Amino acid sequence: MDLERPSCSCHVPPPPVPPGITFARELIRIRCAYRYTGRAALEHAVGELRERIDRDRGELLSLRCWIEDVWLLVDVTVPMFVDHRFAFTWFRVLARTAIDARFDVAARGVV
Repeated sequence: MDLERPSCSCHVPPPPVPPGITFARELIRIRCAYRYTGRAALEHAVGELRERIDRDRGELLSLRCWIEDVWLLVDVTVPMFVDHRFAFTWFRVLARTAIDARFDVAARGVV
């Protein structure tokens, strides 16, 4: 009897896990807030954004905009592994006439 190698099944190591590739779809969520000098400036920026959105093409998953006083709040979600530069072009359009801006960019996984 070999004392170093038990023969029972509880001591048999599991088969090795084959190497593989795991791909998890990740999203980028971009939240911005832009403050303008007044309602007219804000509405002008929203008009420019609408024109730009109509011209641009991209794999956009979600776009939400809403207004609070003289702030324009924007929430955009795009897939991480595609060309999403169009979203940042939109933010430049909005920032051009804004007097204050705040940004939050975060990646999140999708199951």
